[in-house]
Amino acid sequence: MKNFEFLTQPEYEAFITLVWKTYQKALMEPGEACGAVAAQSIGEPATQMTLKTFHFAGVASMNVTLGVPRIKEIINATDKISTPIITAMLENEKSDIAAHIVKGRIEKTELGGVAEYIKEVYTPDGCYLSIKLDLKAIKDLNLEVSVDSIKQSILRTPKLKVKEHHVKTEGDSVINIEPYDKTRDRMYFALQTLK
Repeated sequence: MKNFEFLTQPEYEAFITLVWKTYQKALMEPGEACGAVAAQSIGEPATQMTLKTFHFAGVASMNVTLGVPRIKEIINATDKISTPIITAMLENEKSDIAAHIVKGRIEKTELGGVAEYIKEVYTPDGCYLSIKLDLKAIKDLNLEVSVDSIKQSILRTPKLKVKEHHVKTEGDSVINIEPYDKTRDRMYFALQTLK
């Protein structure tokens, strides 16, 4: 009774009696159609969830899977949840720098957001894409990004079809990427795909 110190003995006994009666009401007889009961216990809340979902239909900021689609994800134990949401508290809630570091590690960062420019360069020998990183922006956003980490990310992107010898770095802020297809008539389109 350590956890119920705030209850008197009669209140505690009334609580236990109520729990026991609720449990007894929830029991099913052997042979009873448990599938129908389970379907009812899912169907009623799903109806309410559907009604709730429609209230968010016009709100642009609500990009969250709710209602029946969400309950379907839960029941089917979906591997890839469409809109996963996690609320995490920072250990140091007063430090803006710590918050920026955590945000930089969690949030998706696109190359265009940390680049001074991404330009096409045409030479008599061919063409390539030149990317100059904005080192000040990277530092201001507290991102743990470098030329080498960006190069590795580019190489790991299968859609780009580039190999190690296609990507060259200059110093600590410039990356040059040659298109995978060097055929004269397809080189331009390969470069546009890269861009």
